[in-house]
Amino acid sequence: MIAGLAPATVVVLVLAALVVGFSKTAVAGLGPVATVLFTLVMSAHDATGAVLVLLIACDLVAVVAYRRSCDWRLIRVLMPSLVVGIMLGAWCLTLLDDVALRRTIGALLLAMGLMQLAQEVQSQRGRGATDEQPADVGQESQAPGRAVGLLAGSAAGFTTMTANAAGPVMAIYLLHLRVPKLLFVGTSAWFYCLANLVKLPFAIGIGLVHPGSLWLNLALVVPALVGCALGLKVLPHIPQRVFDRLALALAIGSSLLLLLR
Repeated sequence: MIAGLAPATVVVLVLAALVVGFSKTAVAGLGPVATVLFTLVMSAHDATGAVLVLLIACDLVAVVAYRRSCDWRLIRVLMPSLVVGIMLGAWCLTLLDDVALRRTIGALLLAMGLMQLAQEVQSQRGRGATDEQPADVGQESQAPGRAVGLLAGSAAGFTTMTANAAGPVMAIYLLHLRVPKLLFVGTSAWFYCLANLVKLPFAIGIGLVHPGSLWLNLALVVPALVGCALGLKVLPHIPQRVFDRLALALAIGSSLLLLLR
């Protein structure tokens, strides 16, 4: 599959696969950056199906690596509305063209990112500028409310079905609940794995996953796994506060890229 592509296209695809793997084991907010890279060389619809099996392969690596770091309370709240969001996303894929699809997803992610940014600014003012306690030491995540879980689950289902872009939604959801770094990555890994397995039959049913996309997945699995390995090495060295800010910045930045393309 890759052998018949232009060199520049191959470079973009390999870079996107590296980002996919790195996002699964380190910074989940990078996921939509990979989506944007894929849409540089193929349509939004084709990109959604072309990388789904690749995502599942990387999900399995992340689940094994972080199998003991998961807050199942946070996932259970999301699952009912996740299925609704996936069904809505599958329906929209049959109706919207690429431009409308990208802008719909971008607007949704931007709105959620800005809401979280406003909350972070308010929280910083409340704690004071001199509060330097690391958030990953002796801290537990907050309990999720039903309304937050309903909104996050449906948004994650819609965005993962339409553009494999649930990363910013999960990042904002977990940042909102102040989930420590290791639990953040482990909980995200389990959620993405479950979400991608749930949406796989829908993707096959509407023709997003087909023999051509499977060949592309096979060609890109090695760089994706290299990205997973890099993420496992890098994550322990990222301070919690830097991790939180990077995840939020990537969530907002990716939404802007989808809106402006």
